[in-house]
Amino acid sequence: MGFILQKKRQLSQEKYIGFAVFLIIIGVLCGIFAAEYYVSCKKNMMLLETLIHDLKASYPDQAYSVNEKERLLSITAQNDEVGGIDIKDDEYELTVYVGNFTHWHVGCYEEELSEEEKAKHISNQVIEFLSDLFNDQVVMWGSHEGGGGFYLKGEQQNSRKWFGLGNKRKEWVWSGPVNS
Repeated sequence: MGFILQKKRQLSQEKYIGFAVFLIIIGVLCGIFAAEYYVSCKKNMMLLETLIHDLKASYPDQAYSVNEKERLLSITAQNDEVGGIDIKDDEYELTVYVGNFTHWHVGCYEEELSEEEKAKHISNQVIEFLSDLFNDQVVMWGSHEGGGGFYLKGEQQNSRKWFGLGNKRKEWVWSGPVNS
């Protein structure tokens, strides 16, 4: 009988040791994945960090907020009808939400460029757009019934959706309405 109890204890100890080893392996794997995720997030925040740096350099007085968890930079609306600008870091591109109207994807897919060069290229495009926007050169249009979009002053507006709005069509620039 003593031999059987001894074997049971030995098996129990082996199970506990096996389970402990299993938990250690799971812990190590979770640590590795967490570290890789952290490095990946920091690396991929390069777009947002580059944009913040360039925004500060180009528009030092422009108020904005950053939500790092959501990877989002927000510029407060100058006019409530127009709405603010939200710029989302989607890791490989920035998505610029243009007021209450539409959004625009800004990426760089030139494989010969480094990640830093791609981030700078993308940021430059966004800063150029913001320059046009803040100087009322970007015309935003829309209706709750038909969506919206934007175009640069002087460019031909050729969206069928825009023409189809008829009298419901309204336009705005950053500072406010263009027509009613």
